Amino acid sequence: MGLRLLLFGFLAAAGFYFLMRYGDRVKKNPSKSLMSKDHFDLDEFGSFEEVKLEKKHIYILLFFVLSYAAVLYAVQTIGWGLIEMSACFIGITIIVTKIAGMNGDESMAAFTKGLEIMIIPALVVGVARGISVVLQEGMIIDTLIHHASAVLISLPKIVAAEGMLVFQSTLNFFIPSASGQALVSMPLMTPMSDLIGISRQTAVLAFILGDGLSNVIIPTNGVLMAMLGLAKIPFEKWFRFVLPLFIISILIAVAFIALAVTIGY
Repeated sequence: MGLRLLLFGFLAAAGFYFLMRYGDRVKKNPSKSLMSKDHFDLDEFGSFEEVKLEKKHIYILLFFVLSYAAVLYAVQTIGWGLIEMSACFIGITIIVTKIAGMNGDESMAAFTKGLEIMIIPALVVGVARGISVVLQEGMIIDTLIHHASAVLISLPKIVAAEGMLVFQSTLNFFIPSASGQALVSMPLMTPMSDLIGISRQTAVLAFILGDGLSNVIIPTNGVLMAMLGLAKIPFEKWFRFVLPLFIISILIAVAFIALAVTIGY
């Protein structure tokens, strides 16, 4: 835990410095913004006049928090999946509209407005997911893992550990789901780390860093593409913005994995 906390500190500091430096540069010269030609208009999101806090707002907030807590509890204890959660969210929506005092027309108008905002991100997520489905069902992932493992097992310890980081980062493009990636790769990476002489902690560290850091840059990450769609930011501009931070983060990860192997973490 100590090594990971130290790693977190370095990554957080790098991210903070990167964002503040970019913000300061754009503040001094707005033309240096990657979105300088973007005509962002807050009016398209509706009016922002002051709204008086009423009892119904408090009731909605309390019901919302308690409902989500109940859903999380059900997921952890009785094995709820996407189908059960979706049904529960529909029920939450209906009850919230009743607490708010909305009639049927008002409820559907609000629902339709939400769909207008989310339809493009939803389509992007579907396309991103389709890529990983094709690669998995076509057994392409199996071929990649087989050849990668054959190369890694013949390398020195530190180089093999760094290779695991590169492999997991690459695999994250094809399987952006952390749990799905772990299911596919870790059954091979764990015994491989034993054969090479690397601790399993280090193998897991390489997996976490490879899966986590690359999430900010891979176009098959549904969450990333959905957020970019909501913010109306083209992926190529986001890529240009985040690439330096991604490279810095990877270099920090490389240094810490080498340290982990050296100290026998």
